[in-house]
Amino acid sequence: TLAAHAATYSVAVTGSDSNPGTEKQPWRTVAKAVNAMVAGDTTYVRGGTYEEGLIRFKRSGSQSAPIKLLNYPDESPVIECIDPTKFHRMILQHASSIHTPIGWITIEGFEIRNCFDGIKMYSGHDITIRRNWIHDNQNQGILGSGTRILVDRNIINHNGPFTTKPTTIRAHGLYGNGTAWTITNNLIYDHLGFGIQLNGSPTSFYNPEKHPGPEFAVSENWIVANNTIAYQRNRSGMVVWGSTCNNVRIENNIFYENAITLPANTPQGVAFVWTTCTGIQIRNNLFYASGSGG
Repeated sequence: TLAAHAATYSVAVTGSDSNPGTEKQPWRTVAKAVNAMVAGDTTYVRGGTYEEGLIRFKRSGSQSAPIKLLNYPDESPVIECIDPTKFHRMILQHASSIHTPIGWITIEGFEIRNCFDGIKMYSGHDITIRRNWIHDNQNQGILGSGTRILVDRNIINHNGPFTTKPTTIRAHGLYGNGTAWTITNNLIYDHLGFGIQLNGSPTSFYNPEKHPGPEFAVSENWIVANNTIAYQRNRSGMVVWGSTCNNVRIENNIFYENAITLPANTPQGVAFVWTTCTGIQIRNNLFYASGSGG
């Protein structure tokens, strides 16, 4: 078997999806590039606004040959979904099934707005979500299950149904379950629910028909560090939920003026719900709130 050579593709607002996707003859849509890439491939997206439907990663990279979707250097591409009511979003879901792992994928340097979710994943692993601005999506900013997920240096704000359901508690900046999530250096603010929800579902939540392994379903060994988490409306800055959230480190974060619609006895920083986990460390954080609210 001959080894495939990695390809570099380009997308630009002046392109066409009938082009070969080169720098001189770029594609027009991000969805076209994502559908074409295989292990080792990289796509650079030029600045401009891309009106997109569903953008779906269907295959994995590899440890030595990841798939990378990147902004063109020093340019700022915007992904704006055509119709969030049709679940338009960026999604990582293997072509085979939701319980087939998909991984070694990097998404970096995009503004993602007006989608259903910003980014959703099923059974992700070794995923990097870095330097994106994810905002004004109708449901969640980032949503999914996986293991070894890095969420770093993003701005995640104002996701949720603010117009239709302003009192909901189910629209979060980031909602995840699985092991070894690293959430660092992000600015997460102004959501209707929690800024971050660590979903520590019980071990019975693991289902071999839905998950590649227990590490994709139950949650432990998270690191949440160096983030600023502020102005969540109807919930605290972060919640540690359930029974499989062992060995979580929450450190060097700023929790500022969260739970702003809730009573004063509500924790504005970190809340615990049905938590029976052990080994949780909360240290070196700044918690601040004034006036009414949590």
